[in-house]
Amino acid sequence: MTMETAIFKFKNRDEADPIPATLPYPTRNVKVHRGYVEEYIIPEDQKEAVLALLYPFTNVPHLNKVMIDIHEDKKFRVRDYKVIQGPDRPFLMSPYWETSGGSVIDWFPAPANCQL
Repeated sequence: MTMETAIFKFKNRDEADPIPATLPYPTRNVKVHRGYVEEYIIPEDQKEAVLALLYPFTNVPHLNKVMIDIHEDKKFRVRDYKVIQGPDRPFLMSPYWETSGGSVIDWFPAPANCQL
């Protein structure tokens, strides 16, 4: 399978379009099995912009699109995503990341007729 035939095509990032080291939003500490992780509290009116910034693929999904977290085998609306602070940048995560660690690469589009 080539990059052109893949379901998801990665964005071309360059120095003019970097991912920031941190985001300008408050965080909360979330206890995970090896300590704590900072999870950003993204205001609803900023969710679309943050998604566009952090989504690593072309064709950023609409906030109301239903996706499936393949680790949890659970459906969710994209707007329910979470963002955690990694060692050097923020990461876009599944709403179920606390239990299975699912990130954006673990999201798969739900069938077109799928409802929550």
